[in-house]
Amino acid sequence: MIKAINHLRLASFIEGLSWLALLGTMIYRAFTGHHDPVSWAGRIHGGLFCLFCLFLFLAVLETKWKAKFTTVIFLTSLVPFGFLFAEHLLRKEVAKKAGA
Repeated sequence: MIKAINHLRLASFIEGLSWLALLGTMIYRAFTGHHDPVSWAGRIHGGLFCLFCLFLFLAVLETKWKAKFTTVIFLTSLVPFGFLFAEHLLRKEVAKKAGA
């Protein structure tokens, strides 16, 4: 059970960093007009987002989280720096499961 949560934590962190990289490339495009970095960052971020969703699905199946908690974790992936909040919540879940 903890293994699934830790995989989700890692996927959340990497996906969150890719979100920030995508935002950075969009700012770069605004100043330079180069579209290639945005295209590549978007593809990478999209793949990592799909991976995050897969790990979230697997963690929910294994841990039986309620819909509210699952929705909050999902929504953190849509907000820049939201992965930091998700990390906090998921670390508490690991501690709770380890103590149980």
